[in-house]
Formats: sequence, structure tokens, C-alpha cells
Amino acid sequence: MLSHARISALIELSEANAYSSLVGAAAAPVAVPRPSRCYWLGGACALVSPQTSGTLNMNRVIGLGVLEPVTAELLSEIEALYGQHGLAFGVEVSALGRNEVLDQWLSRRRLRRTVGTAMRWQQVRHNEPAGGGVVVTRAKNSWECEDIARLCQHVFRVPQVMAQALVDVHRDPRWRYWMVRQDSHLLACAMSFVDDGLAWLGWDATSPQARGQGLQSALIAARLKDAAEAGCSHATAETAADTVARADPSGRNYEKLGFVLAYERTTYVAIRTPFDNPRPGLERAGDVG
Repeated sequence: MLSHARISALIELSEANAYSSLVGAAAAPVAVPRPSRCYWLGGACALVSPQTSGTLNMNRVIGLGVLEPVTAELLSEIEALYGQHGLAFGVEVSALGRNEVLDQWLSRRRLRRTVGTAMRWQQVRHNEPAGGGVVVTRAKNSWECEDIARLCQHVFRVPQVMAQALVDVHRDPRWRYWMVRQDSHLLACAMSFVDDGLAWLGWDATSPQARGQGLQSALIAARLKDAAEAGCSHATAETAADTVARADPSGRNYEKLGFVLAYERTTYVAIRTPFDNPRPGLERAGDVG
């Protein structure tokens, strides 16, 4: 039986590794080169991507306080890192990462609390369920990856540069692109990142007209089957928090396929510049299929 600390580390690190790859894809040549990379500070992953300053997805700290305690020195490093680029940034905070130093820092700087996210995981089985008759295929070329990126951009309202990063990252063999098509129309899609025995599942998007047909569940099942075939021991995912005020069918789809809620995480935002999407939790949550 894994401890809560070990489960938290699996979840945070799998997401951090996936987004570190995405940040690298966003560092394409520009007129004035700017550093886009993941900085590992005190066991936390600080994503810095000036090219994608319109979304907190690529400018945030993941895993804070999970591997190492949060200290005043660490928080000063984080603030200085984003400050030198003039970037707004998010700080992902779970119960495991909280302490008095962090609480005082958040309060003193008046970081804005945004919507919570549900962090989920499961031990991968080798008899993963089928997709309920829905045909899921894996993208085979760049134009199919572009279709997937366009649907993600439409559903999650991310800027064009972020959508382009989703296309460019297909060069990294750890990424898999999944889709459900009807004739030439892309109805639903999702992505997964498989690395070092872990599978991270994300970017679940379904066209509005195709929702409620079990497409997301089929995409989850396909990615779990692939994770098992790749020898993964665990799979992780993130959805919106399921509340009385705002139900989250996406999270329930994950639960039906064996995912367990490990904890809820809150994003705190340090605003420096305007955002195309002011609610970062929503742009990361899986959409209903």
C-alpha cells in the first residue's frame, strides 16, 4: 500500500514531467529568443514560458512542498524567477505542501485563490476495460495532431501559441494523441504522456455536439490499455473538483474506470499581466464525453 506522500509525489511528478516537455515544445525560435524551460527548485517544478504568457498552464509551480518542505528561501527563489521575466504565475498547493511559511507568503502577497482541481490516480491493470464500442484511434501523423490541438484550443480557450505547442510536442515519443472520428470529423480527443512507468492522462476534449455519448470514457479506456502495454505501474489525471454548485461529469468518468481521488489541489495566482483565460483550473480540466 502506497503512502499518501508517495501517491502525491507520483501525481505531481507525472504532471510536472508532461508539462516540462510541453514547455520545451513552446520554446520554438522567435525573433528574440526567450528562455522557456522547467526549473527544479526544492523538489518543485517551476514552469517558465514567456512565449505562452497568456495561460497559466505553462507558467506555474507544480509539486510545491511534496518532495521537500516549503521554506522562505524557496519561495523567494520562485518569486524572483517569475519576476525577472515579468510573468504572472500560478502556485499549485495541496494539503501535503501547506505549512505556516507558505500560508503567510500567500496571505502577504495576496495571491488570488482560483478554482480547485481533483488529483486522481490508479494502479494500472493489465485487463483494462474496453471502450464500450466506441472506436478510438491513435494519431499517426502531424495533421491529425493539428486537428487534436485545434479541438483542444476550441474547448479550453487557450491561446494559439499554446495550441501550437500541443502540435510540436508530438516529436517527443513519450506523448500519445488519441481521437474519436466520425467520417472526417473529429468528435473527441485526448492526450497521454508515458514515461518511466507512469502514464499522465490529460487534454480530454469533446465537441459540444458529441457530448453524452461515452466518448471520453472510451478515450480513458484506450489510454489505460496503452499504459498497461507500455509497462506502466500507475496512471494519474486531473479534473475539475466536483462540488454541489458545479458537478464534474469528467471526474465521474475517470472514477468509473478505476481512478481514485487522492486529494484536491488549489491554484493561487500572482497576477502581473492580463490573461486570455483568467481561470486556469478550467483550462486544465477534462471535458465531458
